[in-house]
Amino acid sequence: MAQQHQFDLVVSLRGGYPFDQVERAIRDLEPLIQLDSKAVFNLDLSGLAFIGPTSLALLEAVLRRLEEDRLIAAGTFITFPKSPLTSMYLHRMDLFRGMKTVGTLDEPFTRKKAVGFRPCKEFKSDKDYYEVARELTDALAERVRTDGMAKNAIYICMNELTENVILTRTRASADSRPHRATPNDSASRSALLTWAKGLGAASRRTPNTPISRATCKR
Repeated sequence: MAQQHQFDLVVSLRGGYPFDQVERAIRDLEPLIQLDSKAVFNLDLSGLAFIGPTSLALLEAVLRRLEEDRLIAAGTFITFPKSPLTSMYLHRMDLFRGMKTVGTLDEPFTRKKAVGFRPCKEFKSDKDYYEVARELTDALAERVRTDGMAKNAIYICMNELTENVILTRTRASADSRPHRATPNDSASRSALLTWAKGLGAASRRTPNTPISRATCKR
């Protein structure tokens, strides 16, 4: 179990993180946002009851950055939510899918086609954001009756949001400092929040899961 290990950091998300609690999510994730050297940590989600798309996007970006920068040391644990529905939601939203340090996780449910929502999806350039904007617009139209004019307006809005993220990220990467932009940089952090807040405005107890190069075990 996680408490039997020695961790450099223990970061906990507890309770709910709806749109109006995104600033609290930033504060709670701050140790991982600021992390700049490899560490063994416990991401404790056992008390997580709800996480909206805004905070979920933030959590996803933080974890991806840690993996890309090779800051996740062997022995790191993710403690999954005690709430079966919350745990299933994280799986369904593909929070950890594609992360090499996590591996393949067993899913205690059968996947169905995503209708009215879309799982987490990374985009890095202007070659990606058009597709992301279209998928999000389609998801909204599946959930809410929308005429052609309204759907086109929403698509344009989504395009603007995603394009702003790319442009802000590009400016941060063009900075004269030698290191590349990360969520620790104010410009990249601003870009992330622009996207996350834009999304929010527009719209069985599980054991500790170790992170390693091998497949996670339960």
